[in-house]
Amino acid sequence: MESLNEDWRLFCSKLFKIKKTRNGIEALCPAHDDISPSLTASYTDLKILVKCQAGCSFESIVSALGMEGNQFFAQEEKAQPKTIESTYKYEDKDSNHVMDVVRFKPKDFRPRRPDGRFTLEGVTRVPYRLPQMLEAIEEGRTILLVEGEKDCDNLAELGFAATTFPGGTGKWRNDYLPWFQGASIACLPDNDNPGREGMNLLASKISPVTSSLRWLNIPGIPEKGDISDWIKIESNDLDKLKTMVRDDAVQWTSDLANEWEYTIEENDEWAEFVPLVREEEEPRPFPVEALGSTIEEAVIEFQGYGKQPLSMIASSALATASLACQGLADVGRDSQNIGPISLSVLTIAESGERKSSLDKAFSKALRDWEREKADEMKDDIKKSIADYSEWEAKRQGLLAAIKENQKKTALRDLPKEQTLDMKGNDE
Repeated sequence: MESLNEDWRLFCSKLFKIKKTRNGIEALCPAHDDISPSLTASYTDLKILVKCQAGCSFESIVSALGMEGNQFFAQEEKAQPKTIESTYKYEDKDSNHVMDVVRFKPKDFRPRRPDGRFTLEGVTRVPYRLPQMLEAIEEGRTILLVEGEKDCDNLAELGFAATTFPGGTGKWRNDYLPWFQGASIACLPDNDNPGREGMNLLASKISPVTSSLRWLNIPGIPEKGDISDWIKIESNDLDKLKTMVRDDAVQWTSDLANEWEYTIEENDEWAEFVPLVREEEEPRPFPVEALGSTIEEAVIEFQGYGKQPLSMIASSALATASLACQGLADVGRDSQNIGPISLSVLTIAESGERKSSLDKAFSKALRDWEREKADEMKDDIKKSIADYSEWEAKRQGLLAAIKENQKKTALRDLPKEQTLDMKGNDE
């Protein structure tokens, strides 16, 4: 069972947008360009069960994760094909068909190329209803920014210009920004915390280029509802919405998120906390072979006489390597998160486990280099200290002179009687 627990943790670590459910988890499926989580997984005493609600095969899922299915996975019953409920057509500025977003029943969304393939490879992504959006900008009309394509179409039937993106507000791309140049935008968030937070983040992205950016919390929308739910209410009509957009929408500010009360919702669930230190009867062997031949040989060689655990030695080696390389290259964790090759390493061990001696051994070359550079710059450092001391003395002299001059000026400008009192020459 302990082995299965570790396998489960490994499996979960490779997924994105994980959310705990009653029977396990749901997450984005790695086998297709998933917009909303469609992968479900759970585990029992004997096996891990995996299923994609959009119909991806068990083999394609574990392959996309870089794993072998026969290691620890068991396949759930084959997913039943979903029924297409709606298809939303995306067009470029010249009204050319560039992609679709397909809505399935049960509720799921998947992007699709015009050739029918469920992938966006080679597709230039644009906001929904882009031609109508550009026409509204040219005419100086307000564009309503909403969460989904259904909302846009319902608003269009009422005569409004509205837009969104594939995947909703949570799927913002920087190449959308030029389309909002000079636009007058009114944000209409869904009536829940994720909807408001996502819309608020989106507003911060487009605010630098819009001519007007406003925010409207529409009253009467049911909890977790959207503008489409509001439109369904019989007493609501076009004129009522126009009035609210014109009179009730407020200027968006970056701290708008603080103006609504955050409440814990029923589906806001925390995953089980994993303790920083775990007691394990049989610790897993450290994958020293994954370090590369040079570092692996150094780690094994050091353990021969240092006798520290391989994991502790490898941590020091990796920390030193990252420090030496962080100024030479960057690492891309994905297309948006690119930064220096830097590691933050925490070693937890009892006193006397030779943590310091281990660190000194691997960082010796770096510390020697630092001392060498310090020696080379010794004369420059001394001169810099002397120059600073001279500058500081001049600064203090000037400040004292300014203070004295201010005092003399103040005394000169006072009435004679008060001047005598301050000097102590009269009462």
